[in-house]
Amino acid sequence: MEGLTLQEHFATLEDPRIERTKRHQLLTIITIALCAVICGADTWVDVEEFGHAKRAWLETFLELPNGIPSHDTFGRVWIQSSFKRVLSRGCKRSTPSCPLSKSPLMARQPAAPMSAPPARTRSKW
Repeated sequence: MEGLTLQEHFATLEDPRIERTKRHQLLTIITIALCAVICGADTWVDVEEFGHAKRAWLETFLELPNGIPSHDTFGRVWIQSSFKRVLSRGCKRSTPSCPLSKSPLMARQPAAPMSAPPARTRSKW
């Protein structure tokens, strides 16, 4: 059985952002968030920290001319897009034990912005 690439899976996802505010490609934001959540990220701050910690690896398959998106960018894209719905659908198709289905990020309602967690002294990545 041959699987879909991320680009193929998310091809129908519309980018809700206005053109002048697009510093990062939508697929880049989705890919980093997806990888971070699979690795245990629970907040958008965690997703951003994961991106910074794994930047060298991410650059082997993503173009990051403007660096890693901020936690605010991840949150805005999540709230504005149908990304959550598409991701949920894809996760349910893949396996019932998908780590994304258990993530607090998936449980959040898109209308409510995610708050920052308490400050940490060390990154978990």
